[in-house]
Amino acid sequence: MTNAGTNGITNGASATAAASTPVPAPSVADSLRHGAAELREALNPGRRRQPPADVGIVVANVPFSAGREIRIRIVEDDRHAHPAVSFRIWEADAVGWWPLQGWGFPVSIRHLAEFAEATALAVEKVNELLRQREAQRQQKP
Repeated sequence: MTNAGTNGITNGASATAAASTPVPAPSVADSLRHGAAELREALNPGRRRQPPADVGIVVANVPFSAGREIRIRIVEDDRHAHPAVSFRIWEADAVGWWPLQGWGFPVSIRHLAEFAEATALAVEKVNELLRQREAQRQQKP
């Protein structure tokens, strides 16, 4: 028969051993997270943090890494005098998707043609580099 208490101990022998083993204190990171959660609740009682709206005309969502994607949008808002193409990294968490601070940039429509040409050139150069690497790998015994 097991005797499971609130501390998860399942038998009397374990209870004696566990009673002499100190419970580790919360880590500094856990304490900070708990304090941050309390502060958020105090500043916004009853309100849960909500992700921002994903604005603009959707061009594409490109997988970036686990739980992250590059969102490409055509945007026109107060920050941009003219429409621009926005390239931003967004990250998923338990609440939703969030733009990562400092991980993105806009390209104004004024510079979009040059940006497209430069991107095409980069693709050509990367393809050439990969062909060279493959040729070198095949030459090795």
